[in-house]
Amino acid sequence: MHEQVTNLTLTRLSFLIMRGMHPRSVNFEIPIHKFIKHTQPFMHWPFLSLLVIEVAFSLFLKEASVTSGIVFFLTALVLFFIHLIHKKTKRFLLFALVPACCFFMHHTGTKSLSTVITSKKGLYTALVSADSLYVNGYSKVIVDLTKRIQPVQKDVTGRVILTVGNECLFNQGDMIQFNAGIKEPTPYQNPGGFDYADHLKRNNIWGKAYVHACQEISLQKKGKVSLRNRVRHKILKPLNNPEYSPYGPVLSALLLGTKTISRENAELIRSAGLSHLFAISGSHFAVMCALIFFMVTLITDRFAGIYLKISKQKTASLFTLGFVSFYLFVVYPGPSVIRAGIMFAVYLFAILLERQKNILHVIIVSAVIILFLHPLDLFDVSFQLSYLCVLVLAVVYPHIHVFFKKYHDQNKINKIVSYSMQLCLVSILMNTMLLPLVLMEFGASPLSSFINNLWAIPLFDFVVMPLMLVYMLGALVCAPLSVYVLYPLNLTLAGFFKMLNLVASLGLYEIQSFAPHLEHVILFYIIVFFFFLTRNKKITALLSLLLLVLIGHTYYTLHVKYDLRITQIDVKQGDAIFVQTRDKNLLIDTGGSRFLDTSELAILPFLRYLWVNRLDYVIITHSDIDHFGGLGGMLGNMGIGEVWINNHNPHKAECIAIKHEGFHVWRCAPDTTRADTMQKLMPKRVEKTFQGFKAADPQYMGVLSELKNKEIPIRVVTEGDRISLDKQTTLTVLAPLKNMEGLEDDNDHSVVVKIERGNFSALFTGDISTKAENLLVKHYKQELAADYLKISHHGSRSATGKKFLDAVQPQIVSIGVEKNSRYGHPNREIINRLDQHRAEILRTDAHGAAGVRLKGDAITVWRYRNSRH
Repeated sequence: MHEQVTNLTLTRLSFLIMRGMHPRSVNFEIPIHKFIKHTQPFMHWPFLSLLVIEVAFSLFLKEASVTSGIVFFLTALVLFFIHLIHKKTKRFLLFALVPACCFFMHHTGTKSLSTVITSKKGLYTALVSADSLYVNGYSKVIVDLTKRIQPVQKDVTGRVILTVGNECLFNQGDMIQFNAGIKEPTPYQNPGGFDYADHLKRNNIWGKAYVHACQEISLQKKGKVSLRNRVRHKILKPLNNPEYSPYGPVLSALLLGTKTISRENAELIRSAGLSHLFAISGSHFAVMCALIFFMVTLITDRFAGIYLKISKQKTASLFTLGFVSFYLFVVYPGPSVIRAGIMFAVYLFAILLERQKNILHVIIVSAVIILFLHPLDLFDVSFQLSYLCVLVLAVVYPHIHVFFKKYHDQNKINKIVSYSMQLCLVSILMNTMLLPLVLMEFGASPLSSFINNLWAIPLFDFVVMPLMLVYMLGALVCAPLSVYVLYPLNLTLAGFFKMLNLVASLGLYEIQSFAPHLEHVILFYIIVFFFFLTRNKKITALLSLLLLVLIGHTYYTLHVKYDLRITQIDVKQGDAIFVQTRDKNLLIDTGGSRFLDTSELAILPFLRYLWVNRLDYVIITHSDIDHFGGLGGMLGNMGIGEVWINNHNPHKAECIAIKHEGFHVWRCAPDTTRADTMQKLMPKRVEKTFQGFKAADPQYMGVLSELKNKEIPIRVVTEGDRISLDKQTTLTVLAPLKNMEGLEDDNDHSVVVKIERGNFSALFTGDISTKAENLLVKHYKQELAADYLKISHHGSRSATGKKFLDAVQPQIVSIGVEKNSRYGHPNREIINRLDQHRAEILRTDAHGAAGVRLKGDAITVWRYRNSRH
């Protein structure tokens, strides 16, 4: 997630590029007095108009709604009248062509999946559009579909990301054939969540497919090795040899942007807050361009005759522009790479044209070009962070630097200390200013990043990146000699990772807070930039007061307005139900998958959006992965008071129930059946021994062990257990019953709970089948009646029987299910049965997160998709 973060790009941009390249021509001092009277000296008005209309058009493309269309129309109308007043109607006619060109380029470059593609398996031929990458045990191949051979031969279109379960290397231009089902990527539809499907579509990827092994893919035609791939191969060949470089995957990612960093190293880098150093973006271009610029300047100083007709700055800019073009040609393309390249190309052209005196003009021009080529990049977090960094440096930093300069002059600090202090100043400024956006997008900001950036940035600026540049140029000119550059690189990276582990051992926490909403973040940055541009304290104070009122209103809506909230979170194929009262927060199941962390992708973003940082209770209804799989990822990121589990022992080997914190917890040894061995493996206090159950799920046992290590109480619940969620809301455990004879399936031993508040009640049933339902009907009779029912087993045909529905008589039901579920959920028969009972149906595949809100006796049904569209 944090790979896109480039929050300290401006450190290099400030001290290496803007001062080193052209120290006298860059004007950081914003002409505030002229800005108040006239906007022209501050902004290039024609390009600013282009930027405004492109932003409005990007919103229109993204939302495709009536509201976004009205916004775009009104924006164009306002710009038209402004240009009409200034008698620049011809210029506006030119601007009117921009959206049309953007629309044409956007749709001609987009090939969405054709309608003949389904999730059922078919035999397809496809053209590999980019070299495949193998990392963390999986290969990713991006392909353009050309034809479906079976079951019916037809031409098809669309770009698909093909995941292979082992190493599988193909080159751009190869024609391959594979047998797989192709699914359209669907997002987790929850407030505050990351829209992965939208992210793929912005990169023109419209489908996903999976094959278990590379042997299932046949190579039909070998593509010609392009010049680009030959150059890449020459650069990467020594790095792929472990003998030369044990850190080859890391160096490959640093140099050309390959996705080859191992999961362990990637997590260490992310937790250290240094992902921006490993994402090729403005930081890489800043350092490399500065080095090229300085080297060319030094050479031209020796040969003054070279620039008799052209200044040495222009000569150096010309060579640096050539390097930018070459680097863009060689590096693996990505949005951040293209953006950085365009930004630096625009700046270098500005030097050649002697138009670089106001850096804000350069920012606007580069943003105009990027949004013209890719309008939806506006909604990419890396785009937002990159330009926010530049704006902070151009608008905020000069005013802070004035005070630093006065202190520097008074105390006569030497250059080394001065540079170190400025580096600390920029680091603190960037981290502070970017914090609201980072918290909104990621929910946390590593506290260790403040420390790590202070030493890691100089290390990369003055050691790693110069050596990388020397290695790359050497590999192209004389490969045998370039190998010697790898030795100091390996030593530097070894020290780098040791230092990361040392800082990590200090146990610094992440800054985790309630995720600010979009309106809070936008208003915060308006206040900051308005203050530093105008210094109008009265208006700034009023805007700040408005922000406080807005935050207070959000808190009231999320925590005070309703007495009870019940929300079925969209976790695809699985269950996760969040229950919130005025006093307590409860989560029933956590979703889960063998391949994805639903806590990171769905549950945690949702809870942070609701400003929830602690769960008083987590109920795991039973030990299926789609009900407990997200719990492990939540343990280090969310406070948890107590975890409830069922009393069923789903294990094949001998297991024992040990007493921990007053509760019975299962401990098993799956590879043994001897009680004496069990005694050695487990604690001494053995209450009882069980045998003859189905095989254990190692992941489930791992989560229970982790709960024990973190000293989170585990409570094994049965019928009759009861707690108060607040003065008027109670939760009662209805199942597992004490007598469950004949029901050995763990699904039928799911924890079933009922929540009651006044005249309202809600029933949550886990994955019980009709057998367990009928047992509950027999045991409780009319006590099962509830207004809200969470449908059992995702709408499977084996559950939600007629007798059970007759006993519950729900008005509202919710189903946690994935779109186009491979299990066929929800079953059509179940939907018809619910329709006969005239129950209002909420489905996560159709509505995203959905549920009910209770205020007094008034019940409000809420759907996320309805709230967005």
